[in-house]
Amino acid sequence: MTFKLNKVSLKSLFWIRNQKLNKRGKAPIYCRISFNGQRIAEYSTGITVDPNGWYAAKQMHLDDNIANMTLKLITNRIDMLRYDLMAYPKDEVDLDVILTKVRGKNNISKNTIKPIIKKNEKITYKYLLDKYFEELDELVLAGQKKANGLRALIGKRKKLELFLETDKSTPIQADYNFVQRYIMWLKKRGECDDYTQDAIALLRNVFDFGIRNNLIKINNPATGVKIQNRDSNKNTEVAYFNKKERDSILNTNYSRPILRQTADLFIFQLYTGLNYADLKTFNYSKDVFVSENNVKFLKKNRVKNDETARQILLPEAESILKKYDYSLVVSSNQKYNLHLKEVAKEAKIRKTITSKDARASFGNMLLNEHDLSIETVAATLGHSSINTTQKYYTSVQDKKIEREMLNMIKNK
Repeated sequence: MTFKLNKVSLKSLFWIRNQKLNKRGKAPIYCRISFNGQRIAEYSTGITVDPNGWYAAKQMHLDDNIANMTLKLITNRIDMLRYDLMAYPKDEVDLDVILTKVRGKNNISKNTIKPIIKKNEKITYKYLLDKYFEELDELVLAGQKKANGLRALIGKRKKLELFLETDKSTPIQADYNFVQRYIMWLKKRGECDDYTQDAIALLRNVFDFGIRNNLIKINNPATGVKIQNRDSNKNTEVAYFNKKERDSILNTNYSRPILRQTADLFIFQLYTGLNYADLKTFNYSKDVFVSENNVKFLKKNRVKNDETARQILLPEAESILKKYDYSLVVSSNQKYNLHLKEVAKEAKIRKTITSKDARASFGNMLLNEHDLSIETVAATLGHSSINTTQKYYTSVQDKKIEREMLNMIKNK
């Protein structure tokens, strides 16, 4: 594999290292250089700034104009280098050439141009996957992508790596059959349709990354692939625990302390709509604040999409917090769900209880019992789009429409 210089992509990323503060409390600015999608070097710019004024998304310091001018100079050098490289008829370039030019030393001469990657080097799936996630890391450092979104992909990356150990295809050979083999592999491992669709989306993005950076020359075989949901033709009901069932879970005398604690955590979920990941990371001092009207608000960034869920802290939820001195201890999701089965049995709840059911029930409760608008429910659940709320609560909305229109007819 060689880098074609008529398609040079040379990028820089600046960030500060807070762990290397000097005696004046200033942090050094580092520069990372990527050439045609490959991270090739990191070095200190020699600039130190107050870390509190660093604006990662804009790649600048809010108060230090001299530092900004120096960073702009480095960026201009990189832009000039790109045009210098394109001026040579050679296909390959040496790393030392790039670093020398960026640091403002000597100009490029034809004698310094050497291969950076060997010709005909095979680009493997593992290589593409690693480079794709390196690019995501850079976007997070630059403030252009949220860290929570990257963390959500870690499990799917591991699954893809496991599959690649059993499948000998390379991206150059990949076709629609390869994608189907991956889907079947996920199905055999018991993955649900939604998870499989997300896993294919990751695979599609990896292909797009390789195509975009001229690492592979294929049509993306994962484009347009959709998983047919097993229950797509069924009118599935959203989980809902009515007031009687919620009271039963809360007031039952359980046989073991762990079941009492599990029931309390589930009640907290039922009255906040937090899913397991958000429950696990809940911190009262960070996620709850008091408004100007002396009302406690729960305002938490969701782990799944980093969207903010906003709602009043309901009395039922606050009573659970008081009981545990505002510090909740949450076990693993697997153990939590196992204990919930016992809770359901002892509380005589005739339906399956899982941690995700509490979130669905919370939205259902707001729509059914309190007649909140779909826009308000979307905000309390932290949905990134109101379309998501409408998708999951279609049946609930239908019942609400039916109830309200019947009342309208009766009142005529």
